Amino acid sequence: MPTVHLAQRPEADALLGRSPLAALIGMLLDQQIRRVNSAAA
Repeated sequence: MPTVHLAQRPEADALLGRSPLAALIGMLLDQQIRRVNSAAA
C-alpha cells in the first residue's frame, strides 16, 4: 500500500492511499471548490 501525505489528517491520508476512487473524487471536489471560490471573488 503506497503512503500518501496529502490531507491534514492521518485517517484521510490512509483512505487516499488505499482507495484510488477516493483520491479521484477528492481531486475532483477540490477543483470544483477552487472554481466556485474564484467565480465568487
